[in-house]
Amino acid sequence: MGSGGKPASQSWAMFTLESNSNYPIQDDVAFLAQMDLKFTYHIPSTPVPVLYSNRVWQYSYFTLQKQKRTDADAIFVSSNCGPKNRRLTMMRELSKYVRVHSYGACDHNKDFPADHGYDSRTKLDLFGSYKFCFAFENTDQPGYASEKFYHALSSGCLPVYMGAPDIDLYLPAPNAVIHANDFADGASLGQYLQYLLKNSTAYWEHLQWKWTELDKGLPRMAKLRYLALQTWPCRACEYFAGLGEVKRSPEEELEMVKSTLNLMYTHKPWTHWFEKLGLMSDDEKRKRPHQDIRR
Repeated sequence: MGSGGKPASQSWAMFTLESNSNYPIQDDVAFLAQMDLKFTYHIPSTPVPVLYSNRVWQYSYFTLQKQKRTDADAIFVSSNCGPKNRRLTMMRELSKYVRVHSYGACDHNKDFPADHGYDSRTKLDLFGSYKFCFAFENTDQPGYASEKFYHALSSGCLPVYMGAPDIDLYLPAPNAVIHANDFADGASLGQYLQYLLKNSTAYWEHLQWKWTELDKGLPRMAKLRYLALQTWPCRACEYFAGLGEVKRSPEEELEMVKSTLNLMYTHKPWTHWFEKLGLMSDDEKRKRPHQDIRR
């Protein structure tokens, strides 16, 4: 900042994808007073949100592995063993009720495949082979939904989530995750997971949004994909150009969703999903090339 402070002719903005508990300066009143804008993952408090959904940008959220492995029930990945919440305590308590493979440094008992990569398809396929993914953030901060959340959501497992208390803002359906903090303790959550292991109907109800309830999950996921880091520079430019949050016509909004869907599902274009959901007009059906719909 320099000794002279903030020049009167400048506007300053803060950009962050980190939690306040790990970077306390983000809560510092004097520091924040110098910022004219804050760009962050917390949708209600920023004019141009930027989400961790960039971590699974190239993958479909609707992947689903129905054949689950039999040597364990849940996957847990954490190498930060000094979290600001009770995630390790919760994981250890849940280990008394379900079988957990821990791939990170914390309570490590399983090694990653050599080619797993940080955001690789191999890693997501590994996650999806388990019935449950323990997606536990290192802090319970509003809006802070990291790659742990998006990896679990897109992989095909059922996420057991601990972290942002407002995570419902980011969900494709109300029951798309199991909220760990809704349970009094690890024992009550563990008993519920045991119930789901014995009751396949109840288990798969949590994942219905991936195939039979596309009309609920798909529009929300398209919007969250659009708010990823990859689109942030253009959205920020629109804001700095004085356009603010750009008001689009219904037609323009539709085109935005179509382009996002094409990025999400390269194997099937937007026309496939719009027809499935009953959103395609008769005129669009007439114009649609026959090969656009691949079943």
